[in-house]
Amino acid sequence: MNKILIVAVSLILSSCTTAINLQKYNNQQNTIETSKLIESPYEINGRWFFPYDYKELIEIGTASRIKMIQSGDKTKNGEVFHHDVATGAHRTLGLASNVRVTNLDNGRILPEVRINDRGPFAKNRIIDLSKKSNQPFQDQDKKVTIIYRRNLDNMSASQKE
Repeated sequence: MNKILIVAVSLILSSCTTAINLQKYNNQQNTIETSKLIESPYEINGRWFFPYDYKELIEIGTASRIKMIQSGDKTKNGEVFHHDVATGAHRTLGLASNVRVTNLDNGRILPEVRINDRGPFAKNRIIDLSKKSNQPFQDQDKKVTIIYRRNLDNMSASQKE
C-alpha cells in the first residue's frame, strides 16, 4: 500500500514543477544539481542529507514536537531557541525558510513556521515543531503536509491559506 501511495504521489508531483528530494522516496542514486546546494551535505546515522535551494517543496508525513533542544539553547542557524515561537526543524530546507504546515486529520493550518534547525532524523518524521507550532495539532506524531514556496515571505495572508 505504501509503495502505491509513494508512486502515486511521485507521479502527481513529477507533473508539477516541484523540486523534491527523491532520495527519501527510493534507494536509487539520484543526481543532485550541486549548484543548488545551500550547505554542505551531512550524514546522520548512515543517511546523507543535502540542504537544497528548493523553488517549491511539498511533503506528506509525520510531525512531532521538538524535544532535544530547550528554550535558551542555540539552533543550527545560531538563533536562541524559544518554545513559544512558531519554529521548526527540517532536514534539507534552507534555514530561515517559512513553511505552511497542515494537519491532515483535522485540517488545521499553521500558515507560517520558520525553519531554524536541522532534524528530525527519525525515518517516519518530516518536521519537528516547537511547542507553539505544535499547539494547533494537540498531539504528537500527527500526519501533516508541509508546503514550502521560495516566495512565501512575500505572499499575502489570503494566499498563504
